[in-house]
Order: sequence, then structure tokens, then C-alpha cells
Amino acid sequence: MMASDFYDVADLIGDPDFRSAYTLIRGTEIVDDHGRGQSTWEELPAQGIIQPASPRDRERLPEGDRTTEVLAVYSVEPLYMGDDAGQKPDQIRYLGRIYEVRTVEDWHREGPGGYTKGLAVLVRESHAG
Repeated sequence: MMASDFYDVADLIGDPDFRSAYTLIRGTEIVDDHGRGQSTWEELPAQGIIQPASPRDRERLPEGDRTTEVLAVYSVEPLYMGDDAGQKPDQIRYLGRIYEVRTVEDWHREGPGGYTKGLAVLVRESHAG
């Protein structure tokens, strides 16, 4: 197989036949002068391919997360699991439910057509779109 034979995954993610609209909820936390954490959240419209996680994908999650609903999210926008510098794990609002990103595979470094695959675990129902 030649390099030109590979699919541009970003094209598939952008294809209206495959993509779904969702809301990306991105949060950060800072510690104020009194030592209390202050969280801020930003809601961003996003599109990508969303499907139920495969059994193989579920194996990548901690055992406690394997028994709940898990989505595989393919996005040209980066997804984040959070970090020690105050970045909270991204959340995905999709079909009236909120999912939290637990694992991320970053394929942006592979050049044009880069994408992110995230596994997101159901954390609660949502009453917003």
C-alpha cells in the first residue's frame, strides 16, 4: 500500500454523511488567593464522528469506566483529558447527555488529515441542546 492509498481521516470526519454535531465543553481551574479552586467553562460548537466505543476501546479504560456508556469521538479539533496545570478534562454534550473524555489518541502530528480520537464516558444527563 502506498502513502497515497491512505484515507484522509479529516475528510471523513468533515463529511456530512458521517459527522455529527456536538458541544465541546472545555474547562480550566485556577486557585484563588484564598486557596480555593475556581472553574471556568467554555462551550464550543463542534462536529465529528461519534459512535459507541468498541470492546477493544473499552479495554483501554479503567475497569470502573467499562460498564457505563462510552463513546468514541473522532475530531479534527484536539480533545484533552486534563492536566496538572489546571486544564480540566473536556466534556462532550451529545444527544442530551454529558460525556467526559478519559483517553486521547492525538494523530495531528501525522501531517495533513490529522485528527484526535477520544473515549468519553457518560457522566450525567443534560437538559441543554
